[in-house]
Amino acid sequence: MSRRFLHVVVNNVISRPSAYTLHSLNASSFFYPERPSRSAATVEDDLLPQPAMHFHRPCSPPEYYGSMDFMPLGRDRTNILGVDHRGRAILCDTALPAVRTMPTLHAPKSFPISIAAGNSLYVLNSRLGPPQRHTFEALLHGLLPDCATHGWFWRSLPPPPYVHYPDYGEDELDDDDDEIVQPYEIRAYTVVGDSQIWISTVGAGTYSLDMESGIWSKPGEWSLPFSGCAEFVPEHKMWFGFSSEDNQFCACDLTCEEQPTLHKVWELDLRQPQDWIPTKSYLVPLGSGKFCIAKLFLKSEDTISAAGYRYEKTERFAVLTGVEVENNLDGVGLCMIQHKSKRYCLEDRVVEQVI
Repeated sequence: MSRRFLHVVVNNVISRPSAYTLHSLNASSFFYPERPSRSAATVEDDLLPQPAMHFHRPCSPPEYYGSMDFMPLGRDRTNILGVDHRGRAILCDTALPAVRTMPTLHAPKSFPISIAAGNSLYVLNSRLGPPQRHTFEALLHGLLPDCATHGWFWRSLPPPPYVHYPDYGEDELDDDDDEIVQPYEIRAYTVVGDSQIWISTVGAGTYSLDMESGIWSKPGEWSLPFSGCAEFVPEHKMWFGFSSEDNQFCACDLTCEEQPTLHKVWELDLRQPQDWIPTKSYLVPLGSGKFCIAKLFLKSEDTISAAGYRYEKTERFAVLTGVEVENNLDGVGLCMIQHKSKRYCLEDRVVEQVI
């Protein structure tokens, strides 16, 4: 296994000494030493380890408290970039551990997505809004633009061409369930090869950015079959992520010239209770075809307080599962092996990121 640790960033919603805490979990603890049997999966209860790092709130009263986003940086993902609502940034090296200041973004990002490509990081708004400057930026390391020294700097990149469509920014109403759909919201994204970033929307199809030239092209009118970030695994020459249809772990080949279709879809056996409502999923690549799949749930129920007032009590849970993907014994196709699953009760905390 390439990675020793995976990291969970938690938002402490109720007043605590720090707003965010980073917890480092041993990646090997989610895997059996040998291939597990096909018996029914079990979920162990566990506690998050003590925080490896604390992050105080970006602001203090009476100003708005502010918020932070956390993004993996680097090939081994031991570096985590923290960015606040003003675009101020810090870099946390979890291997040392150590913290250093980083250059501020040209403009703050709202609902950002981040794409780690090599030792660079690409950050853009998933909901881009009207055409404007600095909605898409790359964090690069090299010769600084204004001096003869090397260091980190942000470079603004052009937004995808669909922001100039006549109907861009208009929402649509889904007739089936009256849900408001944002057709140009970025629903899926990934790195293809060593030079391209692909982003995908329902309304504009899929666009590709050449990281060297900063020029956009369009692979097709279709949308990627993923939800969120898809990860490339060189051992299998496949991209892995969550399916756009039902949010299940899946694999797809993006090198075909036609519209990509899912190669394989696997359903985890978590045996969660019926009243657990899934809210979000994270896929963390660990190397050598191994992953940690983190699924977040909440449970709500009506409760009577000691004073006789009725209120809705909400509990939050995170279930982390180790899985590995192997070639079938006959050499045709892939199979998923599910290892250990651990459940973490979050109480009044919210998982912000799993890296």
